[in-house]
Amino acid sequence: MKKIFISVIILILIISCSRENKSLRTDFTTEEKDIIQAAHRLLEESEYLTLVSVDQSGQARARVMEFILPEQGFDIWLGTNPRSRKVEQIRHNPKVTLHCFMPSRLAYVSLMGKAYLENSDSLKQIKWKEGWERFYPDRKKDLLLIHFVPDVLEYIGIVEGYTGDSLTWAPHRVVLRE
Repeated sequence: MKKIFISVIILILIISCSRENKSLRTDFTTEEKDIIQAAHRLLEESEYLTLVSVDQSGQARARVMEFILPEQGFDIWLGTNPRSRKVEQIRHNPKVTLHCFMPSRLAYVSLMGKAYLENSDSLKQIKWKEGWERFYPDRKKDLLLIHFVPDVLEYIGIVEGYTGDSLTWAPHRVVLRE
């Protein structure tokens, strides 16, 4: 157990050093904090979201995916088949959007940021989601993790009064990382 813990710590340090280190903001306004909480609640009530990536011809490609609830800063983890089209698309262009809509609340959240492909057995063990065994019978070769790190959150929540701009319909926007 101690070896796994040390391996995970080393892996986290390697990952964090190899990425753009945009800092998570800490100076959110009261309204931004409320929007972040509302967006988090929406995701907590959802099982699926849509991942949008861009293929090599510049065409946006969307697919519905299960996800692991956001961590601090709205980092979201997803699992995929390492041979899927989205993997090549993310390798070519890591800028992706995650989008989740809840009709009962007339609310949606869009998160824009970067996706990182992770193939560490330690991370697969930590991030494993019950029910994934039917999609990834051999965790080591059938599963690739996607670590999504958002820079911007956009939110509309009609029931909560977050209606966006009345003229342009632009959603409420919160910059998470700078």
